[in-house]
Amino acid sequence: MSRSFARSLQLIACLPVAVAGLAQAAPTCIPMAGFVRLDPDSLCAIAQKYQGPLYLGTAFGVPNACFKVTVRGPFGLTVIGTGSAGLTLEGHISPLVSSAGATPSMLNEAGLPPFVNELGFPETRRFFTGRSAIDMFGGRLYSADAGVLGPSGSTEQLAITGGTGTWTGAKGAIHTSGNLIGAWAPFSGQVCKP
Repeated sequence: MSRSFARSLQLIACLPVAVAGLAQAAPTCIPMAGFVRLDPDSLCAIAQKYQGPLYLGTAFGVPNACFKVTVRGPFGLTVIGTGSAGLTLEGHISPLVSSAGATPSMLNEAGLPPFVNELGFPETRRFFTGRSAIDMFGGRLYSADAGVLGPSGSTEQLAITGGTGTWTGAKGAIHTSGNLIGAWAPFSGQVCKP
């Protein structure tokens, strides 16, 4: 048997192991959908569960900036997760036409009637950021949140940043839209585990 033929046999023999290794490296993605509700949390538990960000409720004493989170499944019958969320101050925004930006930010758009916010200022919409920590079956999911709030509710994207237990190393995104504070709003998305 020639050396090149023997080498080819060795490579072919290793191929199933290499393919199996690649298959194990592929993430398992789980579609998620259901309903979510936020209720004010005066204790701001998120500051203990997801440390690092500057939370408006603890760092600046802004009322109603921290929330208890309840997550229900697709038909709204079963609670599949509970946790905490909080609005954050983020100063790493790069606007196109100025040198600085931060969240939360109030927006006043031409042609839209403004409403008076809780601070007494007019705004048409508000950009906000936050963090969430949700205890689900098998562990806790963490997310970095960003959205836009208007007079009829908000639209928000939660970028999954990791987790604990079976959610360790999780990535993905969840989207929600509607009035989440004190009411149920739909969410959908996907979480992938390594």
